[in-house]
Parts: sequence; structure tokens; C-alpha cells
Amino acid sequence: MKEGFEDAFMDAQSAAISSCIKVLNSKNVEVDFIYVYLFQNGCQDFPNAFFKKDNRILKLNDILDDDSVYELLDMLIDDIENMIRVCHTYEGKCPNEWKLIYEVNTGKFDAEYGYDDFVDENHSLVTAFKNWRELCS
Repeated sequence: MKEGFEDAFMDAQSAAISSCIKVLNSKNVEVDFIYVYLFQNGCQDFPNAFFKKDNRILKLNDILDDDSVYELLDMLIDDIENMIRVCHTYEGKCPNEWKLIYEVNTGKFDAEYGYDDFVDENHSLVTAFKNWRELCS
């Protein structure tokens, strides 16, 4: 791993949170927590997000119109590709799965990574995402 990887990787992850903030701000939506789920395995990219406000989980469609949802998902796909580029450029190990949590009021950021490609006919990304959302509620 080349010097500077950690900073570049953190910047790339922050961009995913910033994508969410940008779309939320454009719709004047305030939340307490931002949760971003990203997955890539070379064959597919899977971005998704949800939010928490007043201890209530809010799905994308709960607070954003369809155009804004698609805009955010497109931005998150770009963010996935950027994170992969950073990993390759700095020769860092690239996760298949990111679970990013950002607390808006404090600026606290947390991340969890998965390095296994668990997707097959018995394990779907949608189920993995929904399970994580349920754990966060």
C-alpha cells in the first residue's frame, strides 16, 4: 500500500456522504444520521442509503422524489468507482462492501467493510441491505 492511501480512501468515502448531503439539502430535508450501503464485485455495483430522523428510519422514497433518488444512486455509483480507483492507485485492499454511518449533528463518521463476495443465488444484495437497515433501526 502506497503512502497517502488512508487519507485518499477517507476522502473517497466522505464523497459518498457528501453526495447524500447534497441531495438532501437540495430538497431541504434534515436528518440526524446518514447510512450508506455500497457493494461492488467487478460485475455489479449496488448503492443504497437510508436515514434516521428523531429515531425513525427513513427510506429513500420516504423523503425524496423519484428523480432525486435516481440522482443520488447515480452519484453513489460514481463514488463506488472512485473508491475502487483510489484502492488501485494506492495499491490498497479494496472492499466489496461498505457500510458508512454519518452522524450529522456531531460529524462522527463510522465505517464497516466486507471483503468477501457473498452474492450468489442464495444471498441477495437487497436482503443484505435490508438486514443492515433493520439492525440500525
